[in-house]
Amino acid sequence: MRKSACFTGHRSFTGDTTNLEARLYDILERAINKESVKDFYVGGAVGWDELAAQTVLKLREIYPQIELHLILPCSNEEQSAK
Repeated sequence: MRKSACFTGHRSFTGDTTNLEARLYDILERAINKESVKDFYVGGAVGWDELAAQTVLKLREIYPQIELHLILPCSNEEQSAK
């Protein structure tokens, strides 16, 4: 059975996100290595979705077996407009 992780969060952040990015990286790396998570699902919004997607893409350079899935809750035109 393949294991998955999904992300949900805010569109905007206040302050420096360096610590948040590092922490997310560590958590996801642990999920890959200890929990065998292979599929990561993320929305297409700016903010948390974007940060999560970028982190998964960085990790995919080291762990090519993982996959990033973009889930858009609206049409491409609506998503691109925002």
